[in-house]
Amino acid sequence: MAPAEVVAEILLTGINLALLYLIVFVLYPKYRVDALRHRLFVIRGDLFDFALANGLAFDAPAYVMLRSRINSMLRCAHKISIARCLVLSAAFRWFSWPEMIEDRDRRWQAALGKVAVPEHRRKIVELHEQVLLTVGRHTVLGSIYSILQRANVESFSQLQYRYNRFLMDWVLMTEFGVEHADRPAVAA
Repeated sequence: MAPAEVVAEILLTGINLALLYLIVFVLYPKYRVDALRHRLFVIRGDLFDFALANGLAFDAPAYVMLRSRINSMLRCAHKISIARCLVLSAAFRWFSWPEMIEDRDRRWQAALGKVAVPEHRRKIVELHEQVLLTVGRHTVLGSIYSILQRANVESFSQLQYRYNRFLMDWVLMTEFGVEHADRPAVAA
């Protein structure tokens, strides 16, 4: 292989590694947040369509609470993570805020109790569960992805170092005939 081909190979490898880094560490996390927001918008749209088609009042407490929760999650989708969930959970326990959670749950149950039509209540509960599952899936998969992402930064750096060292050793041995005791000979 000629020196120009080796340089071209090194440049292409560097460009490929840079593109891989861009996709994995920059673009994909933004896509995940956008995908979560899209799913939440779809659920919110389903809630609106159901209320419009089935005569559920737009000022019904259960409708307002669920829509408000979805809007909150849409606003903070970029901040949702397992670490923040754990910190908030610990804060609620540490500062004796279970009353707030119980009050929120009581208000939710009271709002559901005010929905007179069982089909409306069932649909609101179903959509609420979809929201919780969507955010939960995003949180759990995001934490796994985040752990793998942080672990692979070190692996990525080591892989890049080893590859560059191999290429430089290969160039030295093949082009300049330099042989060292600590480097194996490479057949041309």
